[in-house]
Amino acid sequence: MSRPPRSIYGVDPRTVIRLVTVVVVFVPLFALFHEVLSAYVDLLTATGVPSSRELTLALLAAFSIFPPLMIAIRIADLLYDRYIDE
Repeated sequence: MSRPPRSIYGVDPRTVIRLVTVVVVFVPLFALFHEVLSAYVDLLTATGVPSSRELTLALLAAFSIFPPLMIAIRIADLLYDRYIDE
């Protein structure tokens, strides 16, 4: 099998794979939880000054996207190492 290109428009192919993986995972998660996220925004902006409990809830919602993205990127790296970068 031929070697993959060393760069695509000056970007490393592994970085391109990671970016595509992030988009593929983030878009369905956002589509699934967009109603909940908009409810959080309404909750935070309704009173003018959000309480610490509301901010904690918003931070938990925002940071809950990172574990699925990290797992997806790791799987993409393993597949890249196994099948592309031989």
